[in-house]
Amino acid sequence: MERWKDRVAVVTGSNSGIGTGIARALVQNGLRVVGMDRTEISNELKSFISGDHGKFYFYQTNLRKEKEIIEAFGWIANNLGAISVFVNNAGLTSSVKKIEDGITDEWRNVLDVNILAVTICTREALKSMKRHVVEDGHIINICSILSHVSRPIATQVMYCASKKAVMAVSEGVRRELILEGSKIRVSTICPGMVDTNIMRAVNHSFAPEKPKLLPEDVAQTVLFCLQVPPHVQISDIVVHPVGENLQLP
Repeated sequence: MERWKDRVAVVTGSNSGIGTGIARALVQNGLRVVGMDRTEISNELKSFISGDHGKFYFYQTNLRKEKEIIEAFGWIANNLGAISVFVNNAGLTSSVKKIEDGITDEWRNVLDVNILAVTICTREALKSMKRHVVEDGHIINICSILSHVSRPIATQVMYCASKKAVMAVSEGVRRELILEGSKIRVSTICPGMVDTNIMRAVNHSFAPEKPKLLPEDVAQTVLFCLQVPPHVQISDIVVHPVGENLQLP
C-alpha cells in the first residue's frame, strides 16, 4: 500500500457498516480519505479523523441530489487535489414488499442511490483522475453476491435489479477505459451476507446463527484490490463467509 500513501481516496456511505470499515482501513494505510454520506458524521468516524498514518475528512452529501455530488467533488478538488481511489459503497434497499405492494418512491430512492449516484460519482471521479493525470487511478464498486445469481430475492426485486445494473455499469466503464488505452482500473466487490444494520433490518433470512462477513472483511478485500501491481486488473471478486449456502426463495 506504500504507493497510495498521502493520496486521496473517497468512500461513499461512510457513516456506517462497510463504508466505515473501508474508510478506517484506508486511513490506517496512510491515505487521505473523504467520507461522503447524507447524515452528519458519526461518532465512530470522528474517532479516526486524524492519526499517525492517514487523515479522514467528511463532506455531508445527499447522493440522491446531483448538485450536492458535484459540490462535494468541487470541495475535494479545491482542498485536497486529485482523487486516486474512489469507492462507490453507498447503497440502500426498499421495505420488504412484493412488487404488487411496492412503493414507487422507495424504488426511486433505490435506483437513485444504487445506480444513478454510482454512475454520476464514477463520471466525476474519472474527470478528476484524467484532469490531474492520475494514470493508475482505481474505482471500486461495492456490489453484491446477488448480482451473480439468476433468481432475485422475492420481496427485494428492485434491490437485486440495481446490483445487476452496477455490474453492467462497471463492465461498460472498464471497456471504455480499455478502448481509450487508459490505465485506470475498475473493480467490483460482491459480498455475501455482511453483519450490518441495514442487513438486519431488511433481510428476511438474516439470523444470528448464519455465517456472515464483517465490514472489516470487505475492507480487506478493497485493500487487496489496491495492493496488486498496476498492470493487474481485478475485474470482480465474490467474497462470502465460509459455510454460506445461498438459497433463494
